[in-house]
Amino acid sequence: VAQKKKPFAIAASRGWSAVRGCFRSVHDHALEVGGGRGAERLWLGRTPTLLAWPKRCVLVSMVFVGFSLAAGIRRSFVEAAYSLQRESHWKMFNNDTSSGNWTTDFIRSFQSSFTWGLFIGHVIGSALSYKYHANSVFAAAILLDSSLHLVVAGVMQVHQIFLVSLLFLQGVADGLTFPAFFSLLRYWAPPLERTRMFAAGYAGLHFGSLLSFQIFSVFESLFSSTAGLYFYGMLGILWVLPWFLLISETPSKHPGVSTREKIYIIDSLQTQEHIPFSQPTSVPMRSILSSGPVWAILLASFGRTWTYNTLLHIMQWYYNDEIRYAKEIPYFLMMVSVVVSGFVADGLQEKNLMTTSTVRKTFGGTGLLTEAVLFLTMVYVGPTDFAMVLYFFAMSIRELAVAGYMVNPLDISPQYAGIIAGLSGAMTSLGNLTFYPMMNHIFNTWKIRHDHMTPLYAVSVISGGLQFLAALIFVVFSSATEQDWSKDEGASPSASGDALYGTSSGGGNNNNDPYLDTTEVTVSDGGISLNVIVKR
Repeated sequence: VAQKKKPFAIAASRGWSAVRGCFRSVHDHALEVGGGRGAERLWLGRTPTLLAWPKRCVLVSMVFVGFSLAAGIRRSFVEAAYSLQRESHWKMFNNDTSSGNWTTDFIRSFQSSFTWGLFIGHVIGSALSYKYHANSVFAAAILLDSSLHLVVAGVMQVHQIFLVSLLFLQGVADGLTFPAFFSLLRYWAPPLERTRMFAAGYAGLHFGSLLSFQIFSVFESLFSSTAGLYFYGMLGILWVLPWFLLISETPSKHPGVSTREKIYIIDSLQTQEHIPFSQPTSVPMRSILSSGPVWAILLASFGRTWTYNTLLHIMQWYYNDEIRYAKEIPYFLMMVSVVVSGFVADGLQEKNLMTTSTVRKTFGGTGLLTEAVLFLTMVYVGPTDFAMVLYFFAMSIRELAVAGYMVNPLDISPQYAGIIAGLSGAMTSLGNLTFYPMMNHIFNTWKIRHDHMTPLYAVSVISGGLQFLAALIFVVFSSATEQDWSKDEGASPSASGDALYGTSSGGGNNNNDPYLDTTEVTVSDGGISLNVIVKR
């Protein structure tokens, strides 16, 4: 007599069947659009070599590692600074000032110097990644950041004034990476894969921050407080070599991209109303800066930064840095949340359940509004276990906004996406620069004038109000339609295609279909001439 299955076994069996079905659907989609058997080997894991992957997946993987290194470089300095602060406190009892006077205000001045560099780097990066090869800009940024980190490790305990200049330059280098990534996605990301490709690369920032805590602790216990800095500096320099070997700016310039993947990217990008691949003589900055959808993105970036800083400081005030996992778990939750939201957002579009505009507004508005509600509730309940749960949930749900406003530059202006992303990053840095002076002002003056209202409530109300306003503006004014000022009317579609993908000669509508056109594309791989059906 067969034994009756237990409810847990039945649930586990059904869950495993659902997971298998999910991966099978992803596998079928990869075979359909991503490069034939190479894509099959990628999703099923049958071939361990990196060379078998679709090259757009290789790009995202390398960006993930690059962002992880950039985040690790940033976090390792902060951890080293606070470690030296603890050492200096002990040495002060013996009148030993060899490690310097590492006060909290002094460390904040270093962080402020880095943030100013980050602000300028975003602006410079938006111009460089548009005018020059974006893959070279991204690699140069990581190389410069890593090289400077080695110098920082050497002078950290010797010359603290010189350290301010080095951190400023590091911030400039770090700021170049964000717009460069968008400029690469402009050429590599099909419209229905934009969100997941960006989210997978962007998740490297959270993974790098999470990993840096563990790496720094190991190196500090084995060697010294600055050993982790040397490790990240050397690792970043070594990363540059495989980047130049594996990554090209466009599919046409990549020597290893398959013909099927190249044709798929060409076809998917040409289905847009405009092919954003020619370089116009001038950038319409006046139109960009007066665009409602652009300002919806910029204000969302600014408001979200204030809320994030407020969340971090609330946890510091509540628990006084006594709970270490409160630092590490949010980075893991954000990493998982941003990747899942990216795949879900693209899946909703692929299945025609939502339009791109609805996806952007839904994810952006939900992420911004829910985070604001959760952190205001967290302030209201006070330092309790429930507040800790709200904190973790808020840090997870906030990453839904990445699939909303943060990817939006690729929708409204693919060819100027790097410029808009640079401006968005600059607004994020501006939010960091304005938050701390405002918080200090409130703590110094507000408590004296209004004894009934603590500074914590004041900062929280201001941050929450800014985020509510930013969410409302984004939902109302955002768009997923390419803007008129983004279209270069002077460049023909065939000329734009020639610039990136090879020689293209215009065909005719051989199918008598007003929405289809047949274009003969000469692919560089072996000189094969293919007829590609391009939707207009």
